[in-house]
Amino acid sequence: MPRPIDPYATLLSSITSPELRKIIFRVTYTFHWRPSPEGRERWNWVDDRLCGQVDRLRAVGHRHTLEAELRFDNIAGCPGYRDFANVLPEFKEEGVVTFIDTGRGDQVIYSSVHDR
Repeated sequence: MPRPIDPYATLLSSITSPELRKIIFRVTYTFHWRPSPEGRERWNWVDDRLCGQVDRLRAVGHRHTLEAELRFDNIAGCPGYRDFANVLPEFKEEGVVTFIDTGRGDQVIYSSVHDR
């Protein structure tokens, strides 16, 4: 997912399986990641869509906690990655957010499970 834009909303909202447990986002470009207004706006967009997805899944009998896993290809080149704990704040109320560093053998660098 290079950037969250409208086609992704359509794709996300088309998922209706009551067995869905995890949505994985592959984040390929993080070198210029900053907790900027533009970056927050993009991830707020994803946050809103994920919360809507939880509501739709509950309506069809979904009984699992949905996890959003963000898999970063180049987290080492991302100077502000510790700020990722503030990403997807509304969804964290409904599900679990996990950040994975694929460059370090799929190391978990953050999980909202520990925030509960």
